[in-house]
Amino acid sequence: MSIDIESQPKCSSSSYKRCFEKGAWSNIECIGNRSSSGTTISVYDFCWSEPEEETNANLFRSSLKKLIASFFLLHPYISFSLRYDSSKPPLLQTKKEKNTILAAQQLFRLENCKGILPFCGLSCHFKIKGLLVPDLDKRYWFMFVNSRLVESSEVFNFITSVLFDVSSNKGQQFSVVLNIKCSRAVYKSAISSEGERKVIFSHRNELLSLIHSSLDKFISHAPLKKTALVVSWLATAYNEDLISSKSLLTIYDCNSNEPPQNKTNVVSR
Repeated sequence: MSIDIESQPKCSSSSYKRCFEKGAWSNIECIGNRSSSGTTISVYDFCWSEPEEETNANLFRSSLKKLIASFFLLHPYISFSLRYDSSKPPLLQTKKEKNTILAAQQLFRLENCKGILPFCGLSCHFKIKGLLVPDLDKRYWFMFVNSRLVESSEVFNFITSVLFDVSSNKGQQFSVVLNIKCSRAVYKSAISSEGERKVIFSHRNELLSLIHSSLDKFISHAPLKKTALVVSWLATAYNEDLISSKSLLTIYDCNSNEPPQNKTNVVSR
């Protein structure tokens, strides 16, 4: 793997370059003026062990493309380019944006961001923030825990159930961007045999209740439904008796200017 770093400060007519190759950094050299100020980092040959079979190679490229796309959603003020072959167009090319909503509009190739629905919520152990993008030809799924890309079939299946429950159009398809903030003590992650980072939460009833309430509020704008859906879904998925479980949720409006003391507390039983 080799790395090239080129940078030009603002209000400067000179740019500088430094390279990392064969385990060592080169000296900084002045390379003259470039078209705009900023920093460009180029990484080469970091995926030389691509699978030989075409099917596995396509899956590998797809997962790599999703990883770079996730970087863009978290850091929209940085442009990214992913190339498998320097002689061919990039697999993914992004331009700088001001925020995640505009980044999602660009990434999902939407004409505007009016259809993107933001949602958020806060509970005892979790803070969530995300975007719903309806009516795409392909369903995209980006889930982060403390800004790290992870996979959770449990959360994915539950969100699918909630969206079906609260949406007036049962055939509507959503893509989801979800970032979960929590203490390291309330979740565990591990790399699967397929190379995916799986995650398991110790307070899953609380998290799923929070997701359900947040989605219900910001999609349908209807009164919060009873959390019986959460309890029944968990009982079906895990064959557990969760009727007596309780979790304190705090739901708030992302776009509201009200102070924190005006939040609405909901207790699920």
